[in-house]
Amino acid sequence: MKYNYLPIIAATLSICGSAMAQPDEEKREPTNSEDGQTTLRESTDADISQAGESIDKDAVEEERTKEDNIPSVKEGISFSIGLDDTKAEDKSAKPVSVPRVTHEYTYVRTPTRVIAAATGSMLRGGEMSFAANIDTAGGISGDLRLGLGDVAEFGADIDSFALYRRCGSCESELLQQPTAYFKMGVHEDRFFNGMPAASIIYRKSFERNPDSNKMRYAELSVALSKHYGVAGIHLSASMFDGRIEGEGELFELNQQKLSSRIKPALGITIRPYDDTYLMFDLSWQPDYIGIIGGKNIELRPMVAWGVRYLASDWFQIESGVRLPNASNVNLLDAQIFGGIRVITGRFSKWEKRRH
Repeated sequence: MKYNYLPIIAATLSICGSAMAQPDEEKREPTNSEDGQTTLRESTDADISQAGESIDKDAVEEERTKEDNIPSVKEGISFSIGLDDTKAEDKSAKPVSVPRVTHEYTYVRTPTRVIAAATGSMLRGGEMSFAANIDTAGGISGDLRLGLGDVAEFGADIDSFALYRRCGSCESELLQQPTAYFKMGVHEDRFFNGMPAASIIYRKSFERNPDSNKMRYAELSVALSKHYGVAGIHLSASMFDGRIEGEGELFELNQQKLSSRIKPALGITIRPYDDTYLMFDLSWQPDYIGIIGGKNIELRPMVAWGVRYLASDWFQIESGVRLPNASNVNLLDAQIFGGIRVITGRFSKWEKRRH
């Protein structure tokens, strides 16, 4: 007997299709009348409108959620940083190699000279210093200096430290002589703790010609400076060369023994208050002798003491006493001097840009 399965399959598909279509039909509530068709269209339009309003509401809610979630984002960032810190503090983590930092130096704003004795200290890079002084002998002196890169300093000055004698029985007179100089070195504690400031200084005078005598000198110094609490010690050694020429005669200091041309110098500063320095120094200055038939250059010790007052970070006032020829002490020859000094870091911007 042969069975025809096609009617059975068709009936099964019909039943399944009716079951799947039943929900849509219940929602639409179909009817054969024209009123029923109109109701179906209105229901569909209402559903679309309601869906649009729902979308708008969702968009607004989403924006509000973004604004409300801003603090939570910050908290999330803070939390992630905390995790990084925790990892950094983890004992099992490998130590991070840190590059060696250059040793920090000690900077003490001390002029190139205590009074006349050289110091190992220098201006910082970009700093500029200007000084003007006057003394009771009528001498006017001053200097202008500029620091370069924390390792050098150069400038020019005019002082009345040198002496000049016209004849053997004549008294020595102060000779104003302009000079130029260059200093190179390092600051205190630059390479290790306790290291003094050290510098090499070359100073050369411009030629002067009183009484038709042409004269000039040069000085090469090595200076060390170190501060211990309120006290500062400045030691230096200088080698001198000089020349005097006139009336067909010529004398040069380098013809003398080297030991007679090398002289030590000493400077001491004491800071009893934060804005006050007490100063003492011993230095050597050339003494030109312009005698016909006996021209010569001798080196004379000069002693000076005084006070420097730091009126502000950039303005200083100093005054004291100078004894120009300490080898022949005569208090009538002593001079009282006074002056001002301005130290500014205005040009240090150049150095900052370089770094």
